[in-house]
Amino acid sequence: MRLCFWVVACLLLILACCAIAQEFEVASIKPAAPDERRTFIGPGPGGGISVTNMTLKQMIQNAWRIMPFQISGGPAWIDSARYNVVAKPEKKPAPEESMRMLQALLEDRFRLVIHPETKEMRKRPVNTAFRSAPESAHP
Repeated sequence: MRLCFWVVACLLLILACCAIAQEFEVASIKPAAPDERRTFIGPGPGGGISVTNMTLKQMIQNAWRIMPFQISGGPAWIDSARYNVVAKPEKKPAPEESMRMLQALLEDRFRLVIHPETKEMRKRPVNTAFRSAPESAHP
């Protein structure tokens, strides 16, 4: 019985250690230049993340891999104010860890609170009809 307790305790400790997300060691978030046209999100220095001229809403979409219609609430500026972000980790993270690190950064710096919610939405009809090509177009 004691052995079972220690095994369970060790497993819980291992799971707790694995659940601790790596965070960026240094991160800079600055307003983008008003005349900036290019929008970019990708790898940054040392395995970090570099974001150019993106709104908070666009960063949320990328970090959580969701569509714009799945984001609701928040102040009006989340869809208009644009930012440049450069974030560097202490050590190079695994590719899937980078987005979790971006999530943590957004939650911390923008005081972002995320919660899942189910909403009813209107369906769009799917048009499956198509015109057939003229006979001369077929090989």
